[in-house]
Amino acid sequence: MTESANLSWFEKIKQAMNPKELMEKLQASKGTILDIILYLGIGFITSYLLKKYGQYALFFIIGLFVLAQLNILNVMVNWDNIQQFLGLHQTVAIEGNVFTIFWEWVKLNVVVVLSFCVGFVLGLKVG
Repeated sequence: MTESANLSWFEKIKQAMNPKELMEKLQASKGTILDIILYLGIGFITSYLLKKYGQYALFFIIGLFVLAQLNILNVMVNWDNIQQFLGLHQTVAIEGNVFTIFWEWVKLNVVVVLSFCVGFVLGLKVG
């Protein structure tokens, strides 16, 4: 008999959930695992707060929009200073519409998008 046949079901699960073996199976680096966990948490927090305080956020956004339309409130963001502060370089304008660019990003980052979606659904269930 083989060694795997002698293991109990708990031992098989424990062996399958070994972090080193999971990383080898997924061929993922520590950075990728960190991204997955980070986006899972961001999705969870986003949906939890949206479900708990969504009505207040909606009224706040509508209020800001009305104040902006009445020229009472004017918000301007100086993106050049923010990019300089964060040490980012200006990017070249990309041809195409926003949806096409977003879809290309999603295709490149499928694992991150899926982890955000799973976190978002979990946050909706819990919240």
